[in-house]
Amino acid sequence: MSLAMVSLADADWECYQDYDAPCDDSEGHSLAAGTPEELSQCRLQCLSLGFGGFVVRKGQATFRGQTRSELLELKTHGFFDRGAVLYVLPDAAQKSSEEDDSVQISFEEVSFAAKAATLASQSGYFASAFRHSWQDGGGGTEMHRFQEFPGGQRAFELALVWLSTAEGMSVGHPWPIEDRDDACLLAEASMYLDAPALLRAGARSWRLAAARSRQDMLRVAGALAEALSQFPPGEGQEIVVQEMRDMLQELPKHQLQLASEFTTSPIAGLAALEARIIARETLVGHIKTVGNWMGSVIGSGERRERVASNTEDSPHDFAVRLFELHEQFFLAKMPERRRLLRHVDPSQPIAAPLCFRIAAAAALAAAEEGYEVFAGKRLAVDIFEHGLGVEPDPASAASDDACVCGLFGASQDDPALGLEVLARPLVPPAAAAVILGRVLASWAAGEVADASVAIYDGVASDRQGLRAMLQAALPRIEAEDSQSSPVGGTEWGSSFDLAVPELRAAFAGAASAAVKRAGLAGEGIEDETLSLLFNVLFRPTGGLPGVSFPLNLLSKLPQPAGGQSAVLAAERAIEELKLQEKGTGRWQLAQGVWSSINWDVQSETVLEEVVALLRRWLLEAEDGSSRDCKAAQAASVRLFGALPLQRLAEPEELLGPPVPAHVLATLARREQHSVEERLAFLESENTALRIEIRRLRSEIPGSH
Repeated sequence: MSLAMVSLADADWECYQDYDAPCDDSEGHSLAAGTPEELSQCRLQCLSLGFGGFVVRKGQATFRGQTRSELLELKTHGFFDRGAVLYVLPDAAQKSSEEDDSVQISFEEVSFAAKAATLASQSGYFASAFRHSWQDGGGGTEMHRFQEFPGGQRAFELALVWLSTAEGMSVGHPWPIEDRDDACLLAEASMYLDAPALLRAGARSWRLAAARSRQDMLRVAGALAEALSQFPPGEGQEIVVQEMRDMLQELPKHQLQLASEFTTSPIAGLAALEARIIARETLVGHIKTVGNWMGSVIGSGERRERVASNTEDSPHDFAVRLFELHEQFFLAKMPERRRLLRHVDPSQPIAAPLCFRIAAAAALAAAEEGYEVFAGKRLAVDIFEHGLGVEPDPASAASDDACVCGLFGASQDDPALGLEVLARPLVPPAAAAVILGRVLASWAAGEVADASVAIYDGVASDRQGLRAMLQAALPRIEAEDSQSSPVGGTEWGSSFDLAVPELRAAFAGAASAAVKRAGLAGEGIEDETLSLLFNVLFRPTGGLPGVSFPLNLLSKLPQPAGGQSAVLAAERAIEELKLQEKGTGRWQLAQGVWSSINWDVQSETVLEEVVALLRRWLLEAEDGSSRDCKAAQAASVRLFGALPLQRLAEPEELLGPPVPAHVLATLARREQHSVEERLAFLESENTALRIEIRRLRSEIPGSH
């Protein structure tokens, strides 16, 4: 600001104590004017926005749209003017210096003379034109003619009056901007002329002239937002954003609508969101909020539908739409991304695949540096869970590249989220299986050697949280063992879906190598990764058919009551034992695996099958040496002793020779012991009943 302008703004103004001037709306927007610095700012605003003066009451200034001469003629000095101070702009501020003007700008029938430097300082359009010596006429004065101009002659006149006014001079007629449509026309002209300061001045002049309605404020603010996208990042954008923010902050929260116009620019959208959050809450707004809520809860279906159709976007919905429209901007601008994501409500579902892209953006925006904390990972997980959970076909939605690649890093080294998220209760297992399979397949594709080894090593090293995910899934697999169908339906799936083919291949390779090292019994093998995969895969795959594994793994298998794991464990053990040939240590193998089986929950058919297997082995042992036969009989006694033989339909026939007689005798002793225990229990019950009967009889009157 030049010294001449300071002099005009501060020293040369006419000041009238206890005077006022008429205006259409004395309650128009006011500016603080309680200090000399604030008064100086009011004078500058008055000059640059086309006002003739302003009135200060109680430290607040309201502006007057009349010219200097009109204010001097119409000023009032009465009882109600006490305490008011009227400031009128200097006469010198209205004088022009046409003899120094060097440029003539015209459109249709309107023409303006101005200095080239003045135009170029406020307009990128004119600055560029003058650099290229653009002119349409000859002689001493350059002539520039517009063949067309956005908004027509009215917009041209409004724009050129302001642009041609030298610094420190007052903007003349038709300023100040009184009409909403004129303010919107200036927005179009400002975009065309690359003049953000003109746009700010027009909007502020209109805002300060009088109190404005909600609809008009939102319309002009929307015009500012639409114009923002035409200005390059920098000071120009910042001054327009600040003016839009100042305008929106005048509205109470229930009037500040997040309209679609604010989504044309990511910067404008952020400003609107933040203004909406900090906007003041009024009693009227609170009553309307409660009324809408009650109508949506207890009203009829028609009422709820009508309320919903009239409801504006919530901050959450607006933030989601803003991200979708300007995704690349927010991905490139980390501070702006964090500002936007703070308005996303993770409890509100977002449709796929947009929810995956927003979740990835949130996860990568996580920060814990100094005083800045942004829980991006937590936000990303919640967005992913709630968005995927409401999809009618979660598995199909999860197959989108935005999920498997962008969020969980299939074919990438730096995923936004780890695989442990897939074991969370709100994630549909059917969808988790799709993601898990795709990620593991990408690991395998990147390996030159055996792909199954790469996956097995990934479990061991907890690559991308895979081990943590499998450990978290185990309790759910155990809980679902006894369920006949998925709790959430076929689309939701069950935890059994996590037993993807890639994990089975990894287990099969490692289990085969373990059997080669330690034999089928698996003695001495303590591999936690192998046990983890076995427990995850055994029940969902129906007992890992066709896969050879160390039978000692059965001892570490959870076998919940009523579940199928115990049944499958017995079936696999019997299957493997049947394949063992004579002389291969099958009796020792059976004794090792026998304690891993819960024989009490097996069916009579399974028990009969086991008895038949042992009888066959005994018959085959009779063909061997006497020593082998005795060893087989001794081992069989121990194995038969662990079975619930009393449940056999015909024990005398099934346990006849070659089964040692001691087995049948032991069964008879067990049955006798069981009968004795039952008799003792019944006798104790009978004794208790007799005592109770005597007590009751003694309480009957006259029973003595």
